[in-house]
Amino acid sequence: SCVSFSQQISITITDSLTKEYLPFATVYLKNTGIGTTSNFNGKAELKFKTKKKKDTLICSYVGYQTKEFFVDLTKPTNLNIRLSPSSTNLSEFVVTYKKPLTSKQILKKSIKNTTKNYSNIPVNLKGIYRETFKEGDNYIYLNEAVVDIHYTKYIQNRIDRKTYQKWQYDDEYAFEYKGTWFDGFPNQFNTRDDKVRIIESRSSESSSLNNLDMPMTGNPLSLTAKDYVKYRYDFFNPNTFKNYIYTKKESELVNNKHCYVIQFHPKPSSKRVIFNHIFKNKNGIYTGRIYIEKSSFAIVKMDYQLLQSFDYGFYQPRIPLDYRVSVEYKEFEYKWYLNKISLQQTRKVYIQKNKSTSLATTSQELFITLINKDSVHQISDNKEWKHTRLTTLRNREASYNSKFWSNYEKANYPILS
Repeated sequence: SCVSFSQQISITITDSLTKEYLPFATVYLKNTGIGTTSNFNGKAELKFKTKKKKDTLICSYVGYQTKEFFVDLTKPTNLNIRLSPSSTNLSEFVVTYKKPLTSKQILKKSIKNTTKNYSNIPVNLKGIYRETFKEGDNYIYLNEAVVDIHYTKYIQNRIDRKTYQKWQYDDEYAFEYKGTWFDGFPNQFNTRDDKVRIIESRSSESSSLNNLDMPMTGNPLSLTAKDYVKYRYDFFNPNTFKNYIYTKKESELVNNKHCYVIQFHPKPSSKRVIFNHIFKNKNGIYTGRIYIEKSSFAIVKMDYQLLQSFDYGFYQPRIPLDYRVSVEYKEFEYKWYLNKISLQQTRKVYIQKNKSTSLATTSQELFITLINKDSVHQISDNKEWKHTRLTTLRNREASYNSKFWSNYEKANYPILS
């Protein structure tokens, strides 16, 4: 008979170069599906019962290389994990003295310059939207669509209630429902005039050994809503600065731009996180980095991940083990535009076939391949691929246009990693 072990893993996480403790790093056991985040002293504890004798511990932090460790689950374990930065810092030469800007001053300058740095008129963005699904270590399916997006101007200060109502109550795609979906919670929203249409799409067969074919909810608008420069949301909203600690790190070269690097994480709080889909979130729930170009104060890139170590109340069961977003911008004719948005999340899923659980990792990506700002067109309602809680690409029925994809892949297709 199998013996259930009741054990604890104690972890201390530090920067390999500076030896500083890393607060709010994500740690979880790959097979057991137990996870948490480190506290302000870089310490984390995993307490669990399991019949497994070995597992893989995964430790990740925004701006650092992810590490994996084999751990023995039959005895208490103490781990000291040192994470290495994922990019190279710049060496700077100081010629004349200039009082350095603080992290808050840099952020405020970036926010002030938004309307100058980004498009103040709507544009059309053409791109490719991609979804991948991993069951454990194995990819089991791929969905893709070439899309046309009508993208409204920067900035958008208010969240329109009607976008939430359409997302929540529009049941046009209800016929697509097939069992359980892989939810993209937490959700954010665009304006009503942000719209997307599908030019072509395709989906692979599922290669799951456990008959797991769980569609992901969302479409490109579920990703563009995470453009926090445009929507001044959460850690990029001056009204919520008080909820975060911002630290200026060493400068970095990002996409050939010399950038300030602002690292952030929430201030200590014992309050329950309150989610309201209609209003902007007032709680600090993310940790991450913002990369700001030094001369223009434009955002070049932002990486952030959702923290587990809060009381999410009713929504607690929907919080993933790992949830990370990356948003990149590119300069085009003296303005900055979206270049790429990606969302990766890891959740524990139930396998009906053998009554067990497994880790599932999904990736949603939007690559922009063309920016049209001169002959901008709106997308008609009858061609719109709506953003609702029922929207999935995998269940969308469409014939496979092999000629289109053959031609498209030659010049426009982002390479799979």
